[in-house]
Amino acid sequence: MTKNEMTVRNIFLGGKVYEITGSGYDAQGSRSRGEGRENEIFLQSWKHFFLGCFLNAHAKVNPPDAEHFLRYAIGDPTEAALIVLAKKA
Repeated sequence: MTKNEMTVRNIFLGGKVYEITGSGYDAQGSRSRGEGRENEIFLQSWKHFFLGCFLNAHAKVNPPDAEHFLRYAIGDPTEAALIVLAKKA
């Protein structure tokens, strides 16, 4: 059974592939490549990309409520996945 959720699993930035962990619209997760200084450089280099993903999306990711026991999206599932990606960054 599908849940009509999309999740970003991998991103290709700066010539490198980064695996993104987590599932659904939960912002728990991280990227799997780079620690320490490399991580700091990554975030500084791509902060505008992630900010753009967040600010340009028309979708909204909502917390659980009386009708939904998990986080849920209103709007385009692809945009919701990009919002979650930005929150993980």
